[in-house]
Amino acid sequence: MEMNETPRFERVDARWFVVVFGAIALLAAAAFKPPVTRTVQRAVPRLTTRALRAVLGATALIHLAEASYAWRSARRKGLPPAPWAAQTALVGFSSLIALHRHPESP
Repeated sequence: MEMNETPRFERVDARWFVVVFGAIALLAAAAFKPPVTRTVQRAVPRLTTRALRAVLGATALIHLAEASYAWRSARRKGLPPAPWAAQTALVGFSSLIALHRHPESP
């Protein structure tokens, strides 16, 4: 990074937000809305409400862990950590891929 260049944040393609939010919204609906739960269970009979909620909780924990990693990685690279961590919490690995394209700061 040159001396006059400001630290950068790179927003991932908007389609990632649509796909990830859509998937998480469907998972949340399946976990907490009985009509949706029943529809899912007709397709996958052994999938319990408890399992759906566990998967949703695990998804949240994974995204938070990825966000924590993004914060540390962005700081190490001399990039603004807050937007990288927030984006990674929302869309996960696609943000980490974008972050890893940035070189380490000297």
